Amino acid sequence: MSAQRKSGDRTTMRQSAISKDHPLAERAPSAKSLTPYDEAHLVTYLRLLDANANGESGAALTQIILDDNPGLSETQARRAATNHLKRAVWITEEGYRDFLRRAR
Repeated sequence: MSAQRKSGDRTTMRQSAISKDHPLAERAPSAKSLTPYDEAHLVTYLRLLDANANGESGAALTQIILDDNPGLSETQARRAATNHLKRAVWITEEGYRDFLRRAR
C-alpha cells in the first residue's frame, strides 16, 4: 500500500471507518482481549499490516497514522505506528479469537 492514495483506489480506507468517539492514540491498548478502541481502529490495523507485509518503509507506516490523526507530530506518529503495528500483529495471532467467540 502506498503512502499516497488516489481517490477511488481500492486501498483508500480512511477516517470514515474510524469512530469519532475514539480518536487515534499514540499508544494502542495492551489488554489481553479486544477493546472498543481496537474495534474502532480495525481499519488502521489492517492498513498497517498490509503496508508492513508489502515491505513498506517506516515512513509509509508513519504516514498511515498521520492520515488518521494529522494532529500528531511525526515523532508521535512514528511511535504510534510501531505500537499499533504490534497490536495489529497480536490481533492476528491471538485477539481474533474474541471476534470468533462473539460470532457464535
